Amino acid sequence: MQPFPGAGDTLPDVLQQDVRELVDWDNNAQLTWTPMDAPTGDPVDATEERWFRVRFSSTGRSFGLRLEFTLPAAAAERYLRAVLPAHLDVTECVPGRRAAVELGYRKLSELRAMLPRTARTCARLLAEFWGVTDPEEVLLHGPEYQDVLLDTSFPHLPAYRE
Repeated sequence: MQPFPGAGDTLPDVLQQDVRELVDWDNNAQLTWTPMDAPTGDPVDATEERWFRVRFSSTGRSFGLRLEFTLPAAAAERYLRAVLPAHLDVTECVPGRRAAVELGYRKLSELRAMLPRTARTCARLLAEFWGVTDPEEVLLHGPEYQDVLLDTSFPHLPAYRE
């Protein structure tokens, strides 16, 4: 676990660096951010840990990112959809528990090209649901491998070079 470096970087800048490091891993991996502060007194925060996870995975032919995060009880799916960019769909939504957003599978080069937009989306969700706007307000955990890995590491996949 390490706090984000402050050094004048914005939250989206730091999140992009972290996700770029994740996308350099050689198999299905994930990273998780958690808030630096103690529970705020909100009943949801007091009973459940807050976390925001980015999962990097491959089908063997394409690569994708998935965002998973705790969702406050007051945040209905309709509100989540309003916060997300229009081209993204909510995959899972259980207010007071968790939500997931699939960013889609594509060529690795296309996925790398969308990292700035992905980081901005992550930063917006952190700001909306946690009130986090400063890189110093979150801790990075990982990256680490997911529980399910491909038999072949990413650099040995033909799709890795596309």
